[in-house]
Amino acid sequence: APVAPLRAPARAGPTLLGAPDDAGRSRARLPERSRDAVAGPGSDGVVPPFAGAPVAGWSDGPRRRLPDTAHLRVGLLPERDAAARMAEAYADLDEAWFAWQGGPADAGPIHYRVRGPRLLVEFSTRGDPGSERGHFHPVYRDPANEYGAAAAAAGDGQ
Repeated sequence: APVAPLRAPARAGPTLLGAPDDAGRSRARLPERSRDAVAGPGSDGVVPPFAGAPVAGWSDGPRRRLPDTAHLRVGLLPERDAAARMAEAYADLDEAWFAWQGGPADAGPIHYRVRGPRLLVEFSTRGDPGSERGHFHPVYRDPANEYGAAAAAAGDGQ
């Protein structure tokens, strides 16, 4: 059977694109598509600006799905740490933004970003997300705590 380890994040973006109303969806679409994740490997300290559409006006169900895109990565942490990161992401929902670049789902390369004060999720493809030969770039970062800098500054060696 085919193995598709990044199928969930590839499907998450198009699902989120359907969440806002038509005006919000139009605002979420960015004009130029990034070939790679803006904050991906080799981009230490690069935090993309808030762009696209604010999610504060979205209905509760779709709005609460935004942090779930982070759980695809955060869920790999020890349970206590994952729960703390997810609590922060949910706490910041009213300040989060969603941006989309590309065509409709499964119709060519896509790029989406969920950006909050303590949450940055990016997912970028270099091909059709449904393709077996797709090349995917998933990113999760905490812009307020790059590489655990906040913990180091507080003297917490964990």
